[in-house]
Amino acid sequence: MSVATFDGGTAANFKSEKLVEDIFADLKPGDEANIECYTRHAEKYDEGLCGIQYENPKRFASMAMKHLKTSGVNKLALDICAGTGLMGEELLRQGFKGPVDVIDGNDKMLEVAKKKGIFRHFHTLIITPDTRLAFPDNTYDVVLCGGAFSAGHLRAECLPEFFRILKSGGTFVFNTTNFNEHDEQVTDEDMDVANTVLNDLETRGICKLMESLTCDCFALLSDGFKYKNGMIDLIRCYAKI
Repeated sequence: MSVATFDGGTAANFKSEKLVEDIFADLKPGDEANIECYTRHAEKYDEGLCGIQYENPKRFASMAMKHLKTSGVNKLALDICAGTGLMGEELLRQGFKGPVDVIDGNDKMLEVAKKKGIFRHFHTLIITPDTRLAFPDNTYDVVLCGGAFSAGHLRAECLPEFFRILKSGGTFVFNTTNFNEHDEQVTDEDMDVANTVLNDLETRGICKLMESLTCDCFALLSDGFKYKNGMIDLIRCYAKI
């Protein structure tokens, strides 16, 4: 592993940085679900993100467990756009006791998730604003959706469907990414759509914002990381009313 030590004794993992830079470079705004990109990088995905300390899974799981109101042991969770299952994996690590199902548009990514042996059902699906998920209303106690509201991924108009399948009192955690001005993949206008959709849902009494956090995606980056200044996330946790 090639590393460099900063003043605080922190080491940068240049190999993982390069893996993540290659993933981001392959993402195309107009390529629905970026199937080719994730197929190409599936086997090295965890090595890349975890090697530079992708902190969002811990944050997502912590928020979900903190605000989960539904009682009982038969809880269910769904990791949407799960990829290799990092969000669901961390949820279980932090004490969630029920089964976790996963959805992703890429079979190769789900194959990696299956090898972990911790998830229940796997669904390969590309989600669009017109998609109705094959789950009844009020199915899940926790719904997570990490890293999906960005270039070539989910549109904010998908959000109401995620609340439909969430139980009353359940928690939904997701993030939007504010890329820097030099990154043409996503504009602030794209992210503003999520605010409009969520404001409408709150006005209609469907959900309530419980917590939000603005943060860097990764904790272990060198100054040379190509996307260092462009990975500021807004993580939000909502409860379904």
